[in-house]
Amino acid sequence: MLTPLIRYRRRISSFSRNARLYLLNTALGSLSWSISNLFFNLYILSLGLDKTFLGLLTSIPSFVALVISLPAGVLADRIGHKRALVIGGTVMAITSLGVALTGVPAALVGLNLLGGAASSLFHCLLYTSPSPRD
Repeated sequence: MLTPLIRYRRRISSFSRNARLYLLNTALGSLSWSISNLFFNLYILSLGLDKTFLGLLTSIPSFVALVISLPAGVLADRIGHKRALVIGGTVMAITSLGVALTGVPAALVGLNLLGGAASSLFHCLLYTSPSPRD
């Protein structure tokens, strides 16, 4: 039973520090995303906003990602993938906090627009081969 776990641990430990940090970030980010999505719908409805507005809010980040992904990739190539990852992750965290602290519909839309763009920048690393400097 322990043999697969030991092999897995050895394989992970052979990765570079940056790769291990990225995996940790992905695991923690996925956990955070799962928890927030579990409560997001209830939160928006508890603000007295209707289901149509909730649908708009949940679709905005995907639409923005569709439009922004290619320019975000170009930007990531210019500023470096590591920097794009840090900037995108930071802005995503700030916008998530902003969504949690505001109940103003226009602010919620704006924060979701910005969060979708930041997500595109953050995830550029997934679709490219980073250079050794990253």
